[in-house]
Amino acid sequence: VNKVDRYKKLVYLEDSKRPPIPYDVLSIDIGSSPRLPSAITSASESMALPVTAVKPISTFGREWNRLRTGIPVNGSEKTIAVVGAGAGGVELTLSMQHRLQSENRNVRFVLLAKGNVVCPSHNDHAQKLFHKILLSRNIHVEFDFEVEKVQGNQLISTKGKSISADESIWCTSASAQKWIKDSGFDVDDSGFLSVKDSLESTNTSNVFACGDIAAVVNHPRPKAGVFAVRHGPPLAENLSRALLDEKPLLDYKPQSAFLGIIGTGTNNCIASKGEMAIEGEWLWELKDWIDRKWMAGYSSHLPEMPEPKLGTRHMLAAAAAGPDAIAEI
Repeated sequence: VNKVDRYKKLVYLEDSKRPPIPYDVLSIDIGSSPRLPSAITSASESMALPVTAVKPISTFGREWNRLRTGIPVNGSEKTIAVVGAGAGGVELTLSMQHRLQSENRNVRFVLLAKGNVVCPSHNDHAQKLFHKILLSRNIHVEFDFEVEKVQGNQLISTKGKSISADESIWCTSASAQKWIKDSGFDVDDSGFLSVKDSLESTNTSNVFACGDIAAVVNHPRPKAGVFAVRHGPPLAENLSRALLDEKPLLDYKPQSAFLGIIGTGTNNCIASKGEMAIEGEWLWELKDWIDRKWMAGYSSHLPEMPEPKLGTRHMLAAAAAGPDAIAEI
């Protein structure tokens, strides 16, 4: 998708040979991508350093296999720079290092932090625990290093400092696809689609957004899966209400605090919530169980869905809308 006509209610596709898709109710759940400086997205020929974003995950998976197999076993040392020292960047750095070193691949990691701490969205105790672990694993953290551009094999900061690397992995703050703003939707300062408490667009009725792409105006929250996954139930309810023209729509208020369980690559984790932070191997077992149970819910342990009864609200919604009413992006 590269455009929505809000007035004609049409969704346009990147492939111009395909016709636009009409809709009555539209739900947008396209996630986010790491924010890259414009000097990098323009892909100058002077960039010899590979730039790999962690999203979309399908692309990262391919690039990770290329990177891993490109470092010879028991070969010369390669330097990998990870741009972004939030929880995602820290966890990814520790996990990649553990995997590569377990295969006897000679790597050195450098973590580039925009600010003066790692994991800035977590409490002070969690930040200190992670910094201690990074130091113990010989991972250098370069603070106050906001990357502005890449020249040759060097990452250049906004203050003129430079770091040399053989590979760069980008796990920076989230950014939105440009077509959201270009289509005329209200957006926040970062380009994410502004929605009411009902997850409906603030300036376009019958258009909803959820997950990272949604910016709930009255309840700003970090771009994190723990918030995104809870949009599902209120979204499903409000899509039904919109199709049946039932008012009012259901308001949703996300939780203000969340439990983060962050792996260190080894069989160890740090958990943080509010001002609490603890570390232990038993947390790895808990995280592993939670993650596997979550993924199984979308594969091997799909829930049994009861046969809908005629006359239920959802059946009425489907009948009222017709088979082509909802375009799910």
